[in-house]
Amino acid sequence: MMRRVPSGRTGRRILEADAAVSAQPFDSSTDAEAMRWITELTRDASIGRRIRHEAQRDGDALDIDAAIALTIERRTGNISEPRVYQRDAPGPRDLAILLLLDLSQSTADRDRRGRTVLDVERKAAAIMAAAVEAANDAIAVHGFSSDGRERVRYLRIKGFAEPMDAVVSSRLAGLGSSHSTRLGAALRHAGATSRNDARSGKCCWF
Repeated sequence: MMRRVPSGRTGRRILEADAAVSAQPFDSSTDAEAMRWITELTRDASIGRRIRHEAQRDGDALDIDAAIALTIERRTGNISEPRVYQRDAPGPRDLAILLLLDLSQSTADRDRRGRTVLDVERKAAAIMAAAVEAANDAIAVHGFSSDGRERVRYLRIKGFAEPMDAVVSSRLAGLGSSHSTRLGAALRHAGATSRNDARSGKCCWF
């Protein structure tokens, strides 16, 4: 079902819906080298809340409160282990990526190998989703095209909580190229969608 969502600018509307499921076959096999590279990139990224550990034996900075407390203890004759440092460490991974696909008519153009731009986008989205999931992060895949300035068609292909499975693959297979590319309203809507997710680390890739 198509849902009309105000875009935040007068006269502009987002027509939002789940992407249609298609019976067309879609090659969801992934490129091993690309999978490895993306998985390592997301795993190594310093993303998420950092946790500060206080009163440590060693660390990156002096813990003033712990140092004062130790000084008072020693003046009163108490001897305790000197834990006067604090150290910041990565917290639990907390990343959500929203991948936004261009579904405008220009994505029907073909390269020298006969592939359309949309074919490449589908394959890239499948590889990206599988690699990010392999790194235990969350990814959503959405797409858009614009019918003039006032109507932006916005399709949900994969949600943050959905696995990259046969249903998502069939939605990718059913995508088509139409209308034009007006990025502003779609990008703002994608940003608002990402903000609704509880994870602290968020990014939107177009």
